[in-house]
Amino acid sequence: MKLILTYFFILVSAFCLSQSLGVSQIDSLIVGIKKTINENYVLTDKAKLISDSLQSKNYYEIKTIDSLMNKLNNDFIQIANDKHLFIQYQPTIAEDLLNKKDIHEKQNKKEKREHYGFENSEILEGNIGYFKLNYFADATHAKKFVIKYFHHFNKTSALIIDTRSNLGGSGSMLQLLTGILLPGSENEILKINYKSGRAVTMKAKKIDSTKEYLKQPIYILCSNQTFSAGEAFALIMKNRSRAVIIGDTTAGAGNVAGPFAINNQFVLTVPVGIIVDPLTNKGWEHDGVIPDINVDSSQALDKALMHARINSHPQ
Repeated sequence: MKLILTYFFILVSAFCLSQSLGVSQIDSLIVGIKKTINENYVLTDKAKLISDSLQSKNYYEIKTIDSLMNKLNNDFIQIANDKHLFIQYQPTIAEDLLNKKDIHEKQNKKEKREHYGFENSEILEGNIGYFKLNYFADATHAKKFVIKYFHHFNKTSALIIDTRSNLGGSGSMLQLLTGILLPGSENEILKINYKSGRAVTMKAKKIDSTKEYLKQPIYILCSNQTFSAGEAFALIMKNRSRAVIIGDTTAGAGNVAGPFAINNQFVLTVPVGIIVDPLTNKGWEHDGVIPDINVDSSQALDKALMHARINSHPQ
């Protein structure tokens, strides 16, 4: 499951985005957007509102693809206020989706080059481990890397995980990380309620007991840029009293979304499920995750270090 796909999409050249669309193309695009939203958006009341509100004529005067995308996405926010609903000009992804190709193959290679989003591994003064987690990669190919990565922090007195700029990503990485960090095995971590009425409960991925590395205090840094799966991670760890969350309230993007090709040029990301923590039956849509220690995100690391040095125990 991909909780959010913003980090997935490749960059498109400025030349492509500066191209214009004709009236008939805009008409076709708006029809496709309405159809896709009505068929897939989990919030049916908002789907109807968007469908009733979008009028092709409101976009005829827009000169470039870039401006059109900005206008549509601003309108989506004004109408639905859902950060998981957005459109992008992505011809390569659109073609792959239309042809039912694996859209994650290129992303998997990219994630491997980027060490699956794990960055800046350090042991700071006071034997405190620190790393930055930029996104939640698909754990299918990352498990060995992640377990080995965490082994680096096995003997630290505390661990700080920096998700202040985390873009979200795959639920499979959430399952892996919570399998490593939460006591016990197969904890229920998220429940997804789909439009069809089907509900799926995600569990932490069971890790061999010899590889449950981290027993020490954990601190998670967050900001108002911490998004989707990044927020889920903070919420799960906070609700189970396994980590202290420090920083700003997170973005409030709490629906699970998937990509849909409108045509061979445009991809619309649409929320297809509502996520809650089965422990509380509450999610974080709109509200975000409220930190245990609320400070400006720029000060979050210093605050975490102070608390870690006071409260950590020797390993």
